Formats: sequence, C-alpha cells, structure tokens
Amino acid sequence: MKRILLIALTTALSGAVMGQSSMDLTNAILQNKESLQAPKEILKAKISIDKASKVAKVNTTVKYYSTRADIYANIARSQDPEIGKVGGDSAGLVAVDNYVKVFQLEKDNKKSAYFQTAIYNLIKVMPPALYNFGLTLRDKKEFVASRKHYEMIMNIAGAVGQDQIDSVIFDNSYLLCIMNSIDGGEIDTAIVNHREFAAVGISNVQAANAIAAKLEADKSDKLLSFVQEANRIYPLEPSFKKVELNYYLERGDTSLALQKAKELTDSDPNNDQLFFIQGVMYDELAKKEKNKILAADTKKKSLKSYQRAIEINPKNAGAQFNLGVNYINDASAFVKEYNSLPMNPPKDKYEKLRAEIKSRYTTSLGYFLKAYEAAPKDKNYVQTLWDVYEQLYSMYKQPDDKANSAKFKKELEALEAEKK
Repeated sequence: MKRILLIALTTALSGAVMGQSSMDLTNAILQNKESLQAPKEILKAKISIDKASKVAKVNTTVKYYSTRADIYANIARSQDPEIGKVGGDSAGLVAVDNYVKVFQLEKDNKKSAYFQTAIYNLIKVMPPALYNFGLTLRDKKEFVASRKHYEMIMNIAGAVGQDQIDSVIFDNSYLLCIMNSIDGGEIDTAIVNHREFAAVGISNVQAANAIAAKLEADKSDKLLSFVQEANRIYPLEPSFKKVELNYYLERGDTSLALQKAKELTDSDPNNDQLFFIQGVMYDELAKKEKNKILAADTKKKSLKSYQRAIEINPKNAGAQFNLGVNYINDASAFVKEYNSLPMNPPKDKYEKLRAEIKSRYTTSLGYFLKAYEAAPKDKNYVQTLWDVYEQLYSMYKQPDDKANSAKFKKELEALEAEKK
C-alpha cells in the first residue's frame, strides 16, 4: 500500500512540475512581450525561461526554442548595462542557437509563425547584432569571444544559405573570424575554420593569406601543408605558390623550387622576378649536374629565363647581373688558355684568344652597367665593374678602361665608408 501511495505521490509531483514549467514558459512569453514597453521585464522573462528549461518535455519544443531565442535576442540588443550584464557576451549566441533549432524543426512547415520569426531574425536581425558586438569585443582585444560571434554568423549562413546574409557582413565576418583566431594566438583554430568553411564552399583569399603570413612569420612546420591545401582551394591564386616557392628556396630544395617557379611563370607570364628566380634555379641545377651535355642544356634554360626577365623589365638588376656573370665565366676558360700559352705562340692563336676574351668581357660589361644603373648603391655591382675594367686594362691598356677602373674604385671606397 505504501508503495502504491509513493507512486501516486511521485506522479502527482511530476505533473505539478510539468504544470509549473508550462506556466514558466507562458510567463516568459508574456514578460518578453511586456519588455517592449517595460525593458526590465526581460530580466523576469529570462528567469522564467531558465526555469522552463529544466524539464525535457518543455525544453525540446518549438515554442520553447522560439521563446528562448526571442528573450536572449532582446537581451543581446539591449543598451541597458544591467540587462547586458545579465546576458553577458554570449546572449546573442544563445539566441542564434535557438533560432537555428526552430529553423531546423520547422523547415518543412515554412508557413508557421515560428519558422517565419526564426528566419527573419536569422537573416535580418541577428547578423548585424552579432557583427557589431563582435567588433566591440575585438576592440577590447577579447579575440576569442569576438571570434565566436563571427563563427555564429557563418553558422547562420550555413543554415539559411550564404546568399541570404548581407554580403558585406558575411565577407567581413569570415575575415574577422580568421583574424580573431590569429590575433588571439589560436592559429590552429584559424586553420580549422578555414578548412571547415572551404568544405562547404565558403572561401576567402585574404583570410587564407593572413594565415599563411602568420605561419611564415612564425616559421611554423604547418606552413607547407597549409599553402598546399590553399593551392588546391584557390588554384588560380599565385600568392600561395609564391609562399611555397620561398619555402623551398629557404631550404635549398632546388628541384621543387624550380617546379614551383615554372608553375608560377606559366600562370603569370609577365612577372620578371619569377623568371629571374627560375633562372637562378636552373643555374643551381646546372652546377650540380655531372653530365656535361645536360649541364649545358640546363645552363641554356637559365640564360633564357634571365633574358625573358629583362625583356619584361630591363631594370631587373639581378637578371642583368647574372647574364653578365655568365659571359665572364665563359671568358675564364679562354683566359686560362691564354695564360698557358708559350713565350712565343703563333700570332693567330694569340690574337684569336684575345678577341674571344675581349668579346665576352665587353658583352658582360653591358649587362653589369645596366645592373649598376638599376641599383647604383649595390656594392657587389660596383666591385664587379671595377674588377672587369681592371682586367680589361691589364690586357689591352686602353685609357678608357683605366679611367673607368679608377671611377668605380672611388665609388666602391665611398660605399664602404658609408657603412662604417
């Protein structure tokens, strides 16, 4: 008998709790409406809805989610410090979370008042509110809290469709979501955000570049995998290929650097600096190549790359200088042969070697002078001009060569004095 009475008593209590929770939900609805005229009523509405949230049969209904969303949305929008303090930084997030639940439950019943309210708030009301509150938090350097607001805007876009959100708010929210992660020291979160957004067709080159720049600055071991991922997401964007190229260059991986340089020149055929880098890579490979025929062929590709660079930009000092170096290197073989001649060599042999040497030195001078004109303060260019004129004078005793040698020696001394 006691057992039966106990069960009856429990059932009665359960019904009482259920009845009270329903009353709490009704009170919350009424108090929320009254807050339009008496703003402080929203505080009572919050207490009522929080009470109603404790019963499963109530807190899983569309009516509950819609009411809770409205209450927290009003708290988030309130300019009253007392009300704002009660809601905290997360009031807008709670509102959106509940509107999304209404949207999901009622998406097959689009004519319902609950659905219409949810969709209106998700599209028109909450994104601007979340956006502005996120900016306030960002100004306070509360980057993590700020990021959560922009993540929520992105979640709204995922639920209702990107095209339903104001394009300026959407684009800036994406970027600010990433930037808050970076500025808040959460680079891994930034990478995850970027990957998750890309998976649903949302991407932003500026945000991805910001991540790459941070990883590059930090010399992170995640840099290569991120830029390779970015290359797949943004196949027409060259900036990530350039980062990858620099990555290989810094590590002395000539073959991979050349491969990336070739990809870049194919997609950006008027970029002189890329052709210059490509030439340098071919030069490096030619030096390492043991097969003379292959080395010579690779060297030709190097010269072709430098020539293309100066066709695009005659002031590309590096390409001009390296072409000059190529002719000096060619001359060195003839100089070596010249220096090994016997005391009385055949005159035609002697003159032929002198002509070969002079021809290459004269050609190299043209390139060195253009490099110098493009960068007159480069000590290496001035030093080279002095050396070349000295060599020419020692062989041919031309007054102009002597005068130019003196000129560049004086410039070199001035540059060295500046650094001291």
